[in-house]
Amino acid sequence: MTDNTGIKCKICGDNIATGEETKCETCNESVHVKCLQEKGCPDVVSRPAPIPCAAVTESSFHAFTLSIRNVFLVANNTIVGVTRGVVLNVMMVLAMMMIIASTSTTLVEKGAREMLMDTGLASISVLGAMIAILTGFTLIPNEIENRTIYPIVSKPVRRWQFVLGKFFGAAGINGITTGILSILLMVVYAIKFKEFDSRLVMAVIMLYFMQVVLSSLIIFFSTFMSWIGTIIVSMVVWALGNYSYFIKELTEGDGVTGATKYLIMFVQKALPNFQSMDLRYAIVNEHVVKFSPHDIGLAFVNGSIFLIIALVLASIIFSYREL
Repeated sequence: MTDNTGIKCKICGDNIATGEETKCETCNESVHVKCLQEKGCPDVVSRPAPIPCAAVTESSFHAFTLSIRNVFLVANNTIVGVTRGVVLNVMMVLAMMMIIASTSTTLVEKGAREMLMDTGLASISVLGAMIAILTGFTLIPNEIENRTIYPIVSKPVRRWQFVLGKFFGAAGINGITTGILSILLMVVYAIKFKEFDSRLVMAVIMLYFMQVVLSSLIIFFSTFMSWIGTIIVSMVVWALGNYSYFIKELTEGDGVTGATKYLIMFVQKALPNFQSMDLRYAIVNEHVVKFSPHDIGLAFVNGSIFLIIALVLASIIFSYREL
């Protein structure tokens, strides 16, 4: 008969015979060797899954909300600063005058509707881009030159938050200018022709999107270029992007071959297709360019890719830049 030690196993509750006892390293209690091998320590088995610390969860949420707050504080300050400037107001007055001047055609004149839409949308496109460039190139360089960026980044505002804040500020300015000019165009059109063309709404939305994409590129250029370089490169990119289809046609002709053809193809693919976002061609010359939802969707995807890449690169470059 096996002698009992008088000690009960913590796992099964039976008496432990001599030679069957062992100590659990986890709970330091006496248990059967077999029970420990088969069932494991009850403290480990019954131990509940760890619950995330409330302080850690709250801290993570607070950090996220603080990041969003910082971005929109920078954006708000950007919008307030630019709207008080002279450049924006002068360009807005000029654009309004161009839209109103386009109503000089008589109602019976052939193509009056097309002329008004063409002139109005062209004014929003061209002057909207100029506003984006002439107000956007100073957003970051001016902060560095005037040393106003130092108290900003010395606070709990990270550099990527500063870059995103400047972008959303630029997008807000684009929204204000495009919105005012678009409402003026639609009101003028409705008064003159006693009707409303719903295609103008989508055309205006895409023009605004084009300006937002352009603003993201301007922010990107301004993180490593001087203000003069930013203006020049932004204007070149905008101009070439508005002739994207024409540049593509050059590669399809017989006169361009070899390395020149591949260089032109690279330039055409490396730049955003702003021409696909300008729907006035589809509205005014619908028999030539179709007002296609599929083409509008492709233009939006193309612009979104360039926008995301520009903002990511801008945030990375500015984070490692010496101020």
